[in-house]
Amino acid sequence: MKKFLLIVSAVILFLTLDATAARRRFHKGEAGEKLVRQIWGALKENDIQTIERMMARGFQALHQDGASSVQEELKLIRNYRLRSFKLAEIEVTGDDRMLVVTYSITGIGKFISSTEPGWRMDVFVNEASGWKWLAHANIPPRAPARKTR
Repeated sequence: MKKFLLIVSAVILFLTLDATAARRRFHKGEAGEKLVRQIWGALKENDIQTIERMMARGFQALHQDGASSVQEELKLIRNYRLRSFKLAEIEVTGDDRMLVVTYSITGIGKFISSTEPGWRMDVFVNEASGWKWLAHANIPPRAPARKTR
């Protein structure tokens, strides 16, 4: 009987730990999506202070014209003038230290004006003060394919 109770207790413990791990993974997905939505919401509101607070010291962005530092990205963001946006196909991977979020975006603004989705990737690192935006990659919508002969 003691052996049976030990086995049942072990199974219950295993199932509880597995369920807890699943909740943590789900939580990370929520956290990643929330962070991305905070960034784009701040862009729409032209809330530079919020964006600056969210950026990590070593932030770097990659756009069609090359890489940019924190200062260069903030200069771009100050002129963004985003009127509307829609995020879709959000995927989050990572752990307690880092989140990688990929997603598509359509929107209307100074640097984004398309009904064709462009792809983005944002990386967040968990610092002592909370999640910080470490990297951003911008992949514009694809041009229509050229017909080959």
